Amino acid sequence: MSEDNRNRARFAIYALAGAYLLYLAWQLFQGLEDAGSDRTIMIVAIIAFTLIGAAAVILGVYVSGKQMKERYDAQLEYETKKAQQPEEAAGEPEEAGEDVQNAGTEETEK
Repeated sequence: MSEDNRNRARFAIYALAGAYLLYLAWQLFQGLEDAGSDRTIMIVAIIAFTLIGAAAVILGVYVSGKQMKERYDAQLEYETKKAQQPEEAAGEPEEAGEDVQNAGTEETEK
């Protein structure tokens, strides 16, 4: 697996883990009424899961979007260079072809 693929997979996993932490925070919030004496601990856990989960989702989505933009820009640059090459190369074979044709006529004249 290439380094680029590892980085993309890593940030996708961060986003999924963040979504799971947000889900856990929601589940804790729904069970807050029945918490009893553990209510304070649950509130702290809800806040922590929400902050960490949201940060992981935002980081994963941001970095993945940035990587997709970089790949798109690189592909666009590659296609632009590729499109320009036939124009540049089109003049070269004709000149080389003329030299080959001229060389053949010079030999036959001798």
